Amino acid sequence: MLDLSFLMDDPDFCSTCTLRSMKITGNDHGRPIYEQSEKEIVAVVQPATAEDMQRIAETAGGVTTETLAIYTQFKLCAGTPTQGADIVVFEGQLYEVCQVEDFMPNGSYCRSLMRRVSDDN
Repeated sequence: MLDLSFLMDDPDFCSTCTLRSMKITGNDHGRPIYEQSEKEIVAVVQPATAEDMQRIAETAGGVTTETLAIYTQFKLCAGTPTQGADIVVFEGQLYEVCQVEDFMPNGSYCRSLMRRVSDDN
């Protein structure tokens, strides 16, 4: 595998996006408490492949929206019991991370698929 992580900082390939992460904790009564954080990130954003779209459609019951692949130098989250799925704001659109492929040990990057959920209004 080729190490192309140096391209992750190249402005010819990268875009600046906003990452919204949601931490989920519980209070004394068992009710969820949501804490949202937001930060600017640099990532490579590309259209999803036909294979990616088919995989997403199979997991989403056949329904797909605009899907993009995002490459970052850290791992994004597709959702866990203690953390909601990351939301990426890219070109004024909101995208929810729905699948994460971790190549950190071999390539120093993470590839994730994200699908559009709405406009950032």
